[in-house]
Amino acid sequence: MKRNRLLTLSIGLLALLQSVSLAVWADDAWWTGIGPDTDKTYSLVVDPSNPATLYAGTDKGVYKSVNGGDIWTPVNTGLAGDAIKILAIDPSNPAILYASHGDNYVYKTVDNGGTWKRIALLGGAAGILTLVIDPSNPATLYAGASYGPLFKSTNGGEKFSLASTGFLSPTVSSLVVDPSNPAILYAGTPNNGIYKSIDGGGHWSPANTGLPGIFSLSALVIDPSNPATLYAGTDDVGEVFKSVNGGGNWNPAPTGIRNTSQIKSLIIDPANPATLYAGTNDRGVYKSANGGGSWIPTNGGLPATAVSALAIDPSSNPARLYAVSGGKVYKGTGVSSASECLFNWAELKYDYYFAPAFARTTTWSVYTYRYYSHTYAYLGVSSTDNHVYYIGPDGVLQDEGPMADWLLLAGCQ
Repeated sequence: MKRNRLLTLSIGLLALLQSVSLAVWADDAWWTGIGPDTDKTYSLVVDPSNPATLYAGTDKGVYKSVNGGDIWTPVNTGLAGDAIKILAIDPSNPAILYASHGDNYVYKTVDNGGTWKRIALLGGAAGILTLVIDPSNPATLYAGASYGPLFKSTNGGEKFSLASTGFLSPTVSSLVVDPSNPAILYAGTPNNGIYKSIDGGGHWSPANTGLPGIFSLSALVIDPSNPATLYAGTDDVGEVFKSVNGGGNWNPAPTGIRNTSQIKSLIIDPANPATLYAGTNDRGVYKSANGGGSWIPTNGGLPATAVSALAIDPSSNPARLYAVSGGKVYKGTGVSSASECLFNWAELKYDYYFAPAFARTTTWSVYTYRYYSHTYAYLGVSSTDNHVYYIGPDGVLQDEGPMADWLLLAGCQ
């Protein structure tokens, strides 16, 4: 974008919008709230065989929807207590789900949530933080816990035993299993980085080369089509790191997402593994379409900036995304391909204006793709003259040509 017109915001943003009839994308109202009717939602899973069926762990137990979140019904028969913080669904038999209050008890249903049974007590664990099912052998489960730190079951959760040899950390907060080789696992900890096992959890070794010292890891995800590729999100430095050699070494993938306080959730689109999403503690949801190379916020419609969990329905095209934010579930409705293409292209080609503050820019703390609430920055197109405008703390910038020229250069649809 060339600076042939530079104004200051002191003339008044409202007057400017009225004078140029600016049509601003502002995230295209990406998200729509779908419930359930509870005060707090902690977790969400999607039935892989019937993606219209959703299960949410809430402060009032488990809620189920069979129509994509339009109507929710409590399914709590057999559950003791209220809050369900952890949910896991069997990928080969979705009638089977596991749940936990976040204490050291595990519950199981074999009839789609119709009834639940308490099946296991993790002796010595202070609280379950994650439940993961082996995708190649669903009778094998792993439970990461506070002061456990890791437990394993080979009989569908009926009994768990310690699987922690080699851990220096007392806590495992995230865990992934290699879908092509279930003997390989990766565990994230809140105080000692990442550990790797190559014998089904029997023994573990640190896998932290390239990471910034001992750090707190809050999210971990593995590429289902190329399991040597992993992404890790941090609690303390607010970055995403990527490994392409099975955790042998890690490199930062921070463009556009760095300096959030916490990366709480990471998820990959299984139909398009170059696309992934990050839920953050203070800046909503970010999306990368290039394997973590760059990120853009997609927050239109989210009332809160804290996103604690993400889930994905790969059956739709593009994949439908769900986010837990502000205690509720929100459904991603998508953005127009033209606007997303323009934002992505502009961010890469004109990074002087579209990069965040730590990159080459004179604009203080600006993320200018779509709308960013911290700086009130927008990219939009005038409906009267088809010029592209950027409005941000430093003023107003305008391109030199009509929108058609930008789309042609950007290769957008």
